[in-house]
Amino acid sequence: MNIPGEERFIFKLILTGNEKVGKTSLRKRFMGMGFQGTYKKTIGVDLSYLKFKKGNEESDLVIWDIAGDAHFRNNRKLYYKGSNGAFLVIDVTTDGDIDTYVKPWVEDYINERLVGEIKLAIIFNKMDLEDQRKVFKDKMMEIENYVKTQLGMDENDVKTFETSAVTGEGVKDAFEWLIERMAAQFVN
Repeated sequence: MNIPGEERFIFKLILTGNEKVGKTSLRKRFMGMGFQGTYKKTIGVDLSYLKFKKGNEESDLVIWDIAGDAHFRNNRKLYYKGSNGAFLVIDVTTDGDIDTYVKPWVEDYINERLVGEIKLAIIFNKMDLEDQRKVFKDKMMEIENYVKTQLGMDENDVKTFETSAVTGEGVKDAFEWLIERMAAQFVN
């Protein structure tokens, strides 16, 4: 969204994924708040604000951390409108079942008409728990292909990242890629 009378943009990024996949921890890590080892359930949505620069232009980023609990599914549609980018976060210590961890979110993107409006990063989080890992490269590729096929997106619109909110590995890269793709739609 362009702010009238200014060369300034506000970008909306949504963090999506089932509960306990690490959405809030990723957001806090990126914003420089470090990692907190306690789990606090997100109720509805939690918002964060950040300024960023691309070239000489400063823009604003509002991050909508959307509750992953299935009880909130009917309310989620309230939070999608106007999104420029999305993270689909998957915990690598789960089985990565597409019907459980991917399909409901892809259906939301389609039903809320986000296809063609957003750029998407698929985040495979909790890389620090390598000894508990159940989602490996073949499953990651299966998930990425499913998402691209269902949404009709290509490598310019979707990218996969492996991250750890605990160590910070991959977090900055994922956020910067998505922010750059969102900004490229509006800022030259």
